Amino acid sequence: MCGCPRGQPSAIRARTQISARPPIAPARCSQTSKAATKELRHSGQFYASRHLSAAGRCRKGSSFQETIFAGLWRKNAQLKINAFAIRCSLHRGNLESEFMSASSSTQVSQGSESVVDVRTALCLICDEESSIRHYLSLIMQGAGVDAQEFADGSAMRHVISEKTVDLVVLDIPMDVSDPVATINALAQNGFKGAVQLISARGTAMMEQVRQVGERAGLRLLPPLKKPLAIATVQKIVKDLKIGLPPAVAARIRLDEALANHWIEFWHQPKIDLRRKRLAGVEAFPRVRHPQYGVLMPETFMPGAQSPEIAKLAEFAIVSAISTQQQFSTLGLHLPVSINVDAAILSALPVVDIVRSVCTDIDAWPGLVIDIPEVQIASDIGLAVALAQKFSAIKIKLAIDDVGRAHAKLAKAEAAPFAEYKLDAMFVANCADDKINTPICKNVIGLAKRFGGSVVGNGLAKAADSLALQSMGGQFGQGPLLGQPMSKERFASLLRQRGATEERSQSAA
Repeated sequence: MCGCPRGQPSAIRARTQISARPPIAPARCSQTSKAATKELRHSGQFYASRHLSAAGRCRKGSSFQETIFAGLWRKNAQLKINAFAIRCSLHRGNLESEFMSASSSTQVSQGSESVVDVRTALCLICDEESSIRHYLSLIMQGAGVDAQEFADGSAMRHVISEKTVDLVVLDIPMDVSDPVATINALAQNGFKGAVQLISARGTAMMEQVRQVGERAGLRLLPPLKKPLAIATVQKIVKDLKIGLPPAVAARIRLDEALANHWIEFWHQPKIDLRRKRLAGVEAFPRVRHPQYGVLMPETFMPGAQSPEIAKLAEFAIVSAISTQQQFSTLGLHLPVSINVDAAILSALPVVDIVRSVCTDIDAWPGLVIDIPEVQIASDIGLAVALAQKFSAIKIKLAIDDVGRAHAKLAKAEAAPFAEYKLDAMFVANCADDKINTPICKNVIGLAKRFGGSVVGNGLAKAADSLALQSMGGQFGQGPLLGQPMSKERFASLLRQRGATEERSQSAA
């Protein structure tokens, strides 16, 4: 199972393929607290903002933060706990005892010592544009940093003295009085973290605020002009050493990780490009090692044999159903995608696994299983048979990394696949690339012919997202829309959206 996020071409991307191919990732998923659960339950659904559709604001060659998806919340949404959450439960039987970790403690035993999870770093983001706040928050969350968003400094200043803050990102508007007041408040509270000034209005005003902060003795990072690239924000986190630790050059065996309950799954959002809302999530395997920390699949998948790969695939199915149950109780009824090789999938008792943990198939949101294009193209008959077999239990098949063999797929008489997931290498620069653009159009035409939808993998530019949508693509994943994150961090991001929306509405 490969676990690389949808942000790079398939050769180097961190995907989640359950196979012996090397893949990629990052922290242990813990349960959402009761307070967080209550808050989420009344928050509404995760929507994307109108900013992405404002094509006129996305300049060619520029960063996409002006048009990034934003999470909006439906106020006073009357959410009900899905029947699935009540009727579909994980039984305390063989599957759960075999796969699930025996403890959710923050301490992990390691011989005579123990490894204790440290406090998660916190970043406060103050910018009057919601699209930029959400964009920065997504990057922070993906890097392992919690983020709180504020539309103005007055709201943020109330939080400064209440929490331990590691980084403040402060936008400098035309009127500098508000950021200056925030700088003074930071100094008065003895703020020890870093301050990153950003602005789209030139350097003169930033320099004025920077001098105020410098005289106050604050730790000011070099000012940055908007829009900000993802790599720029990630470098700030890396330089401050406040995010996830760097990947460790470790090698462990998959069977060892399974036996010790080190496997966990991270989730990347899939966005409906037209409706601008969360449409699903994709699960990526990670190992939480007591010594090395979080490990990518490339550290535990190479050399894995079929029996343990099949065991991981079974765990992925069980975990996906468990995740859907948890999200359903929070008002999020989302399909989850996992990746499994065709040979493993055909030998796995999928129907029995699903029925053993899900007692009400009708109320279940369903599962999407991605199979690589090369495997489907080599044996379309097998893939079609699997799709028909699983349809009775609401499992759909998707063709992953589409692009190289789509001409062969076009010759098929039937292709009952729910999704055609474009390879990230063809999505990149699809807005104007002479090779990638026609490939994307051909795949979209193929999907339309067979009644499937198209997902653009690895979306990193708003221009590509808009181009894909104009061609007829329905969904997108990638760094533009959010990095893979643990269930706990995913819930935290949603909770921040709800809190931000409430503050904005209260201020209005």
